[in-house]
Amino acid sequence: ANIASLVLFDAGSVAGQPTLANIRTMVRKLPPYAANAKWYMHKEFFYNNIGTRLDALGGNNIESIQNAYGQNPTLYGYPVVFVQNMPKVNTASSPAVLLGDLSAGTAFGDRRGGTIEVSDQYYFNVDSLAFKGTARYGFNAFDLGNVNATAASQVPGSLIVGAFQAT
Repeated sequence: ANIASLVLFDAGSVAGQPTLANIRTMVRKLPPYAANAKWYMHKEFFYNNIGTRLDALGGNNIESIQNAYGQNPTLYGYPVVFVQNMPKVNTASSPAVLLGDLSAGTAFGDRRGGTIEVSDQYYFNVDSLAFKGTARYGFNAFDLGNVNATAASQVPGSLIVGAFQAT
């Protein structure tokens, strides 16, 4: 709870859904240098949790969230990217939503170039060759802000994580 870029979905949540205030808090914490920020979440999570909040607004949608539906949904002006390997149901202590600029807060590295090896020994008895290809890559999400028990001293990074609090 002391991570500057973490927003816990607990206060005011109904039926385990984040409130629009929770989502707005994520937007508020996003620093200005995260210029290419996007929302990352499972499609079912978006329509089952965020969509129900937007439906409750009825015809009173404010401009920043009115384009939330369609092929290219947006939420508070940021595009929504559906990531099918993120949780689609509310799981305690598991990141459910990410708002961030991956170009500013992550690094992807090639730890070792791709290699291909061939062996004529392995399948000798069937007159075949065996091929083996390997590669090593590394990924690091490094810009999550600082960790400080004093809320006024917390400085969020370019990756804001929304998660449900464990009960």
